[in-house]
Amino acid sequence: MDGITNYIISKQEGEFPGPKLIQPEIKNSDRINRIDEIYAELDDDQKPLFMEQLRQDDKKYYTPEFVYEENYPKHNKSLFSDSYGDDDLAISSDNIQSFDRELQEAGKLLSNPDMPDIFKSGVFSPYFEEIQEPLKLYYENFNRFPNSFQELIQNKQLYET
Repeated sequence: MDGITNYIISKQEGEFPGPKLIQPEIKNSDRINRIDEIYAELDDDQKPLFMEQLRQDDKKYYTPEFVYEENYPKHNKSLFSDSYGDDDLAISSDNIQSFDRELQEAGKLLSNPDMPDIFKSGVFSPYFEEIQEPLKLYYENFNRFPNSFQELIQNKQLYET
């Protein structure tokens, strides 16, 4: 990804530390190694908890606020992991607008050229993983992400083989 080298922590060990904590204004400061310093000071049993907390912070940062609204409809086609429901909570005419709203928010995140790699933060759901390739092909063909589920499926010839 373009610009990702701006966000890499020097001498990174272990798993992804979280893009939210390594913003461009921080990368040029003399505190660039602060996460490394904190990580090095932790006991081995604390390191996984620290890394998981960074991931959870990033996941919350990237997840749209409307997902956390009371009575937000969770279903099995939600794109964000915190709005994803099990198979019993299928997408319907009642919640297709919610899906379309999530699709637009995901498109904003994915089309930002300065966005670091957010995939390891856990923000996206298992269903997003299923439609990631069709979304990518749609973007390559139209230079934008679809605004609705209907728009995506109307162009299914792009990704059917």
